[in-house]
Amino acid sequence: MWQSVKGKFKVTSQVYKDLVMKKLEGTKYTDSGDFSVHLNTLTKLQKVVNATGCGIDDAKMISIVLTSLPPSWILLIQLHQGKTVLNNITAALTKYWMWLQHTASTATDPTALTTVTKNRNDFLCNNCGVHRHTHLKCWATGEVRKRKL
Repeated sequence: MWQSVKGKFKVTSQVYKDLVMKKLEGTKYTDSGDFSVHLNTLTKLQKVVNATGCGIDDAKMISIVLTSLPPSWILLIQLHQGKTVLNNITAALTKYWMWLQHTASTATDPTALTTVTKNRNDFLCNNCGVHRHTHLKCWATGEVRKRKL
């Protein structure tokens, strides 16, 4: 589509600039998408916009990146609002996305939340030798175990 628009208008025409800028600002990330692909798309569109003569500085690009995120990322959006280094923000967002991918993969693992419960009678105190508690909860003095040995 962009090639057909590019062919109809001069690359530096205002209409083309507006279309590319609208495409850049309209690109949105969804929770089910690949965040690295989304960032690559935004970067390519930024280069196209810059080639038309509309310079997009880091502050504007940060705004575009943060507004392209879904509402579920609101805490990260608020955290990075006002920051000025684009590379640091994209690195932090990528790290967060990778963490989300990791937690999503372990959340579907059926053994991830399996717990082992122990019967209270299985505990043996190393201090007094009585079942049902450990030395951390022992009410006897430390000398009791030494006398039994």
